[in-house]
Amino acid sequence: MRTKFLATCFDTEEAAVRNAYAEVKKWVNQHAIETGYAPSLSENIRLVMMRCNVQKDPGLIAKAFEH
Repeated sequence: MRTKFLATCFDTEEAAVRNAYAEVKKWVNQHAIETGYAPSLSENIRLVMMRCNVQKDPGLIAKAFEH
């Protein structure tokens, strides 16, 4: 559901979002272990957007995602 939602928001293929999300999740988990800091939902979405080369407001997508 998450992948389908983000792919729709990003106007891109689900496979691209799935791969980007997996890369970001791996980095975020390692970063959290090393620093004790976990990025917010909006920051996570921004990171996935960067991997997918998407230019949108991550805050708006995060709000829609939460609903």
